[in-house]
Amino acid sequence: MRPKILYLHYINTIIPYPMNSPKTVLKNIITGLFSLLIFFNSQAQVKPYTFPKIKPEDFSARIYEKDTTAVAVILGDKGESYLEYNESKGFQLIFIRHLRIRILTKEGYNFATRSLKLYRNTGSAESVSDIKGFTYNLVNGKVTEDKLGSGNIFEEQINQNWVRTIFTMPNVKAGSIIDLRYKIISDFIWNLREWEFQHTIPVQWSEYTVTIPEYYVFSKFMHGSVPFAVCETTTIPGSINLISKERNMTNYKVQTSFEQTKISFSQSVYHFAVRDVPAMVEEPYAPDMTNYISKVEFELQRSEFPGEQVRNYTTTWQDICDALLLDQDFGVQLQKGRIVKDAVAAINKVAVTPREKMTAAHAFIRSKMIWDGKNGLYPTTTLREAYEKNTGNDADINLLLIVLLNELGLDASPVALSTRDNGILIDSHPVLTQLNYVLAAVTIDGKTWLLDATGKHRPYNFLPSRCLNGSGLVVSKSNMRWLLLLGDEKENTLYHAEMKVSEEGVLTGILNVSQSGYAAEKVRNDYHRDGAEKYFNSLKAHHKDWKTGEITVDNIDSVNSSLSLHYPITSEDIAGQNGNMIYFNVLLGFGQNSNPFKAEKRENVIDFVYPVKDIYFFSFEIPEGFIVESIPEPVKMLLPEQAGSFKFSVSVTGNKISVNSVLSITRTMFTAAEYADLREFFTRVVAKHAQQIVLKKV
Repeated sequence: MRPKILYLHYINTIIPYPMNSPKTVLKNIITGLFSLLIFFNSQAQVKPYTFPKIKPEDFSARIYEKDTTAVAVILGDKGESYLEYNESKGFQLIFIRHLRIRILTKEGYNFATRSLKLYRNTGSAESVSDIKGFTYNLVNGKVTEDKLGSGNIFEEQINQNWVRTIFTMPNVKAGSIIDLRYKIISDFIWNLREWEFQHTIPVQWSEYTVTIPEYYVFSKFMHGSVPFAVCETTTIPGSINLISKERNMTNYKVQTSFEQTKISFSQSVYHFAVRDVPAMVEEPYAPDMTNYISKVEFELQRSEFPGEQVRNYTTTWQDICDALLLDQDFGVQLQKGRIVKDAVAAINKVAVTPREKMTAAHAFIRSKMIWDGKNGLYPTTTLREAYEKNTGNDADINLLLIVLLNELGLDASPVALSTRDNGILIDSHPVLTQLNYVLAAVTIDGKTWLLDATGKHRPYNFLPSRCLNGSGLVVSKSNMRWLLLLGDEKENTLYHAEMKVSEEGVLTGILNVSQSGYAAEKVRNDYHRDGAEKYFNSLKAHHKDWKTGEITVDNIDSVNSSLSLHYPITSEDIAGQNGNMIYFNVLLGFGQNSNPFKAEKRENVIDFVYPVKDIYFFSFEIPEGFIVESIPEPVKMLLPEQAGSFKFSVSVTGNKISVNSVLSITRTMFTAAEYADLREFFTRVVAKHAQQIVLKKV
């Protein structure tokens, strides 16, 4: 008779899960950050870390000596994952964590709020238990503690499958030490938790131990470059005691006998630890730090139980597409065409061509639905309920858009992706749970459009910037493919000023600011959120050197057109005088005033997300009796491979001075090796925009 374990292990629900596929330069940059982790025995013995009792002297230092700018420091962070056998469910995954953080300043208070994500589906779930949390403070020379209570533990529904548990530690002050412990029991063997060794605050000690029975085979991957204090693999024995019960009738009496079976197996123990890890520094124009932070992760490959056929859990993207299309919460929802029958009839009355129908469908869903600010691959509810309530997450809104497009006779499919804050996905590792967003793809006359209707003030041919992250997976039974997540996205701003300079150096005129793309979307969002009066007052507050008249705006509600703001401006302070000279900044302070790339070196890629163009066209009428003493020299610059350009010139015709400046970044991604060129490029732009025009009285 084969041991019972061989029958029971299949109770675990295994959900294949993918990772996305950037097919552009992004893939080439990021792929180098991921490598197979080779485990080896550590060369030096490291004393096991324990959490010491908190003493008054632990509160003496108000700064962290190794990083005096730190707002908090992780004193110790220990995690453990292992598999535990349950006779009714088979192996379950157990995760235990103990975390201790010193809060150094008020700016570090947010590190006293911790959260974790738990997965659930029909009949199976992850649960958190054994929660113990304390906030320690020093009061009158004695250590006090405030216990984490149920009132400080919250649960937030992310979508139908994911919930977030949030712990808010009590009575946190500058100088507090917080201590948090919890345990997660999971029915999902595939969800062996990754471990981050590096954070945005320094880490004194971080340690992770993973114990895996020989029946399961995981791939192990690492990210980042923090050196290990411990990195070792050992083997330990494991066993399960199974008790079977048998009832027999003997001499008209029922007798129960018990039989115990012991099953022995080996387990691999992977042990990692790091010490004195510096904070992960946020840099301008960097992809989400998830892509670069030092961490280790595991992916379930297969199970190998004695006497049973090997069971593979790795899958393909096509398998994932097929599963999604059959999923009641995804593909089956796309068959609910009757939900939008009234909208179909209305659109067909006014739209004739496929493109007209596409734009009308996008406008209808965009105006009807309100995005709740949440991302998810699955709807938060049924599409009918979301449609009736006029609100939902990205999946509620964009799956409704797909339903409407298909009912209008168009070829529309879902596109699943990972948002920028969710990390880059690699096409060699199909992982479903890493996909956290869905768009609509429509093909018309051989061209595929990517649509998102979550933004009230975003054009149909623009994706939200959170989605510009490599490639997205077209979820299709017969035409699965990857699409580059980049459409007509851009950020263009044109500054046009017509100014007069008085003999006293007073500048007066009109500043016109024309914006398109994301710049226009931000203005529209702020304007409709705050109202016209409050918004215009906030604009005036940003121009303290100017007296600003009544501001007007054009095309505030025409999302497919450029938006223009018009400022009547006057200043007695911008221009300076020295004897018979008047001098003023060539762009009146509106240009590129600082270099975003201040550090001498850069380790991470530079990501502008989308193309950017800033154009300045200023004209100045000089006062009678003055001549132009000096103007800046013209300049033309090109980044290597024409990834960006800068053109600047100043000309004089009669009593008019014309200033033209065009700064354009056409390639969105730059490697760390290109950083020096990019930094020097912006240094020269800033220097040129800081130059002066000098007038002389004759």
